[in-house]
Amino acid sequence: MEGSFYLSLMISQFFDTKRKDFWEMFIHHIATLCLIGGSYLGGCYRIGALVMVTHDIADIFLEAAKLGIYLQWVWLSNGGFAGFTLSWIIFRLGVLSVLGFSIVLYLKQMRL
Repeated sequence: MEGSFYLSLMISQFFDTKRKDFWEMFIHHIATLCLIGGSYLGGCYRIGALVMVTHDIADIFLEAAKLGIYLQWVWLSNGGFAGFTLSWIIFRLGVLSVLGFSIVLYLKQMRL
């Protein structure tokens, strides 16, 4: 499901308004698809799902902040960016670090 979402984002950006970070986002989407595919092919379904969840939580606040900018609701954009910053620090730096460490321990235990 997540792979099809990133594939649609990668394709749709060719038909959307050209942005300054076009090629960076294109490479990001390819890398994400490779990581999702590698997780699936390697049989690491749970680990892949946990990584995707920890990445996607911050996006909820980012999209709320963008919506606040489009609607010119300062309170929503400020709150969204504050929530994005806080959730990014907690989940991508904190939870993902712990998850990465536990993955290393798991693979060491499995002797892979």
